[in-house]
Amino acid sequence: MRKTTATAFLLRAALFVPVVFGAPALEWSLQFFPTTSQWDWLARDVLSGNPVWIPDEDRTLKAACLRQLPPEKTWLVLGSSRAMAIDPEWFPAKNVWNAAVRLGGIDDSAALLEVYRDAGRMPKGVILEFSPALVRTLSMNEALSLLQYRHRAAERYGIDPGAFRLKPRDFYWDNTMVDARLHFELLRRAHSPALDIEMLPDGMMRPPFPETPLSQAAVLDYVKTQDPRVIADRLRSRPEPNALLFFRRFLDDLQAHGVRVIAFLPPVNPYAWDYYRTRGGYDESIVRKELNARNILIVGSYSPLATGATPDEFYDDVHPRPALVHRLLAESGVLSQTGEAISAFFTQTNNSH
Repeated sequence: MRKTTATAFLLRAALFVPVVFGAPALEWSLQFFPTTSQWDWLARDVLSGNPVWIPDEDRTLKAACLRQLPPEKTWLVLGSSRAMAIDPEWFPAKNVWNAAVRLGGIDDSAALLEVYRDAGRMPKGVILEFSPALVRTLSMNEALSLLQYRHRAAERYGIDPGAFRLKPRDFYWDNTMVDARLHFELLRRAHSPALDIEMLPDGMMRPPFPETPLSQAAVLDYVKTQDPRVIADRLRSRPEPNALLFFRRFLDDLQAHGVRVIAFLPPVNPYAWDYYRTRGGYDESIVRKELNARNILIVGSYSPLATGATPDEFYDDVHPRPALVHRLLAESGVLSQTGEAISAFFTQTNNSH
């Protein structure tokens, strides 16, 4: 009986360990995570011309850069990794900065725009990329990094932020604790295997995509080995009501402030097209209806048949190579084949009306 009582006492005492040591341990661990001033320092270094290697989560650094963008950067690329192939070097005016983030949704784009607005600025134009579902399932770290700006955007659009308040189902919990060592190495400008994405001063990201085009079998195998939550997002073509309302208010707000909007719908690899479409993915009818109602220029299509995209123009199942993206922009009149400035296109368009 004494042994049982002693064991019970020890078990109860163990419950107080997190209370006694949890706060000091948390405080100690946080010293290894970059503060806002450290992110701003790193952003200044990047914007001054020095590339940096980062982990998957890129929102915090992109936000820090947006707070300090040079005044000549008046156009933003907003979206997900499918928009990272848009190279600001294609625009001779040097006025474009690529703010696309991994797994970016409309809520991320609106949040990053709020960061840009914090500096008292509004872009002259945006190239906006998004999936038919409009929002994505994120890890806790990804979701929390821009949370206050998502809520601010919702309030601006007259939407109850509670509709976008995070719930356990809104993000997945595994792989969400950021490795303090990675942040330490990031601040030291180290290049470890886990820091495998290169971010350039113009916001361009260079993930470790394969250089050689994949075979059809390899593409389908790649799809089947992807995180099921990522695939589930790609198979959702009907946005939830709150996401669709957010999208409408976001577009209306941009146009009300005179921001020129170009919607970019990058195609899917032909090898993966049947897989996604037969399961309900990448139906663009709903988003096209919203864009057409606002006379927004649409570049491309999710359909590789509509865009004439070929398998060798993709890195994997959904990420287009730069040559394909450049061709789509050029064919839509946004760029000429020689890289005419996007601002010139709009000047000509406005003068014709």
